Amino acid sequence: MASMKILAEDRKRLEAEIADIDSRLRVVVNEKVASHEGGDVFHDAGFKNLSNEEEALMNQRRTLVRMLDMAEVVEPDLETDSVCLGKIVTYRFSDGRVSSARLVGIAIGACDTSLVSARAPLGVALLGKKTGQRARYEVRGRKIEVEIVEVSN
Repeated sequence: MASMKILAEDRKRLEAEIADIDSRLRVVVNEKVASHEGGDVFHDAGFKNLSNEEEALMNQRRTLVRMLDMAEVVEPDLETDSVCLGKIVTYRFSDGRVSSARLVGIAIGACDTSLVSARAPLGVALLGKKTGQRARYEVRGRKIEVEIVEVSN
């Protein structure tokens, strides 16, 4: 199985997301048991909705566990001036907007714009770049270019 490089903080986020899903699963299963006590669940739309939610949560959990199983935890290279896992990158879009993000192995859970996954198009484009260089990537058919303004720890 191919290894996926992640930071220790990525591993903690994955583990926290799995724990959150486990908590939500317990609630759903308890609600299913409570609704089952009423008798015929075959025609019960609420029971079917709970079953669908349980299945979706189980699928999410399996995906995250697979990611965790494939993960190789690495330390950030603090000595390099190139973009790599763990570095904070400040970049400028062609329209002048400036943004900063920390490059991580996996960005999961709620949208956190301060993190960019090294597997996302922007992350792939940024990897290995240095201050002053340009990175090009494509999202939904749209070509985007950014200039690396700063790379820091």
